[in-house]
Amino acid sequence: MRAPSWIVLSLLGPLCVGACGCGGDDTPPTTPPRDGGGTGRDGAAPGSDGAGPGLDGAGPGLDGGGGGVDTGPPGMCSVDPAPPGAGACPRECTGGCDGNVCTIDCTGDGACDGDDIVCPQEYACRVVCDGTDACDGGSVMCPTMYACTLECRGGGDACGNQDLTCGTASCAIQCAADACSGATIHCGSGACTAACEGMPAPMSECGSSCSCSAC
Repeated sequence: MRAPSWIVLSLLGPLCVGACGCGGDDTPPTTPPRDGGGTGRDGAAPGSDGAGPGLDGAGPGLDGGGGGVDTGPPGMCSVDPAPPGAGACPRECTGGCDGNVCTIDCTGDGACDGDDIVCPQEYACRVVCDGTDACDGGSVMCPTMYACTLECRGGGDACGNQDLTCGTASCAIQCAADACSGATIHCGSGACTAACEGMPAPMSECGSSCSCSAC
């Protein structure tokens, strides 16, 4: 006697699915692609593409936009402007004028002791203090826009307690040994330099100087 068809199908069905794969899908499951929405290697996670405090400097300390200090390249100062000079060398230029540089000569013991020297505005300025107490206890006011140098020679407080106030151009104080005790250079925005052959060294107040060099 032949078995009913529903019995045959019920017996063959499991065999077909298990052995033949008739009713299933043998394609292996696929893994969803990484789209950067998580914390993968495509940089969407904090710290790898700069979206957080990462490596491109968007965080503190690397590009100056955060809490770090970014003063720019050291020593990048503008070139000093050329002084125009005037029709005649000013009378305060006791050492003469050369190429629109005014020299104020304080050579001799006590020559300009306690004097407040003001450089003429149209010239670069050079002040020479040579001798014991030559410019002791005084001050030098540089021109507003042009270079300025104070030379302290001869030791013995040649520029003792001297105040040199710079303008916006380069400014320098040059000190022999024992010549600049208590002296101070007040820098402007230009290059500011103190050079010493011996001690004591002057004090340098760098302020907004683009490049400041102390002894």
